[in-house]
Amino acid sequence: VGVIAVFYILQLATKIPVVGILASLAVILATAGLMRIGLNALDHKKPEVSELFSQTKIFWRYLGGMLLVGFVSLIPIAIALFFTIGMIMPAFIVGGDGIRHITHESLKMALSGHMASIILVWALAFVAAVIVSIPFSFVPLFIVDKHTKIREAFRHSIAATKGNIGKLFIFKFALGLLNLIGALCLVVGLLVTLPMTFIALAFVYRKLAHSHHQAE
Repeated sequence: VGVIAVFYILQLATKIPVVGILASLAVILATAGLMRIGLNALDHKKPEVSELFSQTKIFWRYLGGMLLVGFVSLIPIAIALFFTIGMIMPAFIVGGDGIRHITHESLKMALSGHMASIILVWALAFVAAVIVSIPFSFVPLFIVDKHTKIREAFRHSIAATKGNIGKLFIFKFALGLLNLIGALCLVVGLLVTLPMTFIALAFVYRKLAHSHHQAE
């Protein structure tokens, strides 16, 4: 509980203008620490608050890996965004001053008959983003656990998840639903669901990584 409480405090600190950037970096470091704690829990080691900030040596590598995973995962979202912009463009009309404007009526007319398509595209984009991210699910864990380089972490993660995309999709969906329930319980429920999430991720990672290692 103490570990998650500190993590929450760091997240709240990101809202403070002056220290927001530093707090955001601290949250990223703490996330790596939570992964380490999840891995240690499988080895029956008691979690310590100090472990939240134990991954300083691999911080920049971890950050780089997370940014690359995020970039690749957001490609379907970017496609949906461009599609939506394409639907909205006809709503811009040239005013008397020669400048293109958008009005409520012009936007309504532009989207008329396309709203269902836009909703479907965004729904598919979110599902696609999750599916695209699955092969890279364990990049952060390989970096934290094995201190592998980013390129090697991607290679190992893709190999470890091969043939398990469907199962991992259901697993991710279940974890998301679990944390949503935790958030709805006045956020206090996350004190329970977040540790469960990191331990579950660590367990699946260890199992698939072990199978991948044996296959090599």
